[in-house]
Amino acid sequence: MQTASFQSHFVYTRDVAYDTKVKYDEDKSSSYKKVTTKGVNGEEEVTVRTTFVDGVQTDAVQTDAKTIKEAVDEVVVKGKAEDTSSST
Repeated sequence: MQTASFQSHFVYTRDVAYDTKVKYDEDKSSSYKKVTTKGVNGEEEVTVRTTFVDGVQTDAVQTDAKTIKEAVDEVVVKGKAEDTSSST
């Protein structure tokens, strides 16, 4: 019985999630929060080599990944000062 095998390369793009960085401002109250830089997902192109034997996928290996667009980190500023106001 003969077996038929072949390999194929699939190329697709996928999102790269952005990170969130937190900075603290000693002069702002602890309830203060502001996004100073909005996060943006990046994108990369991925190549996968897939092997088929008798029409059944037997292996898939990522062979390459290229950055198309860098992710932009989100930057959030939070206050760190204690709130000294009293609600009595």
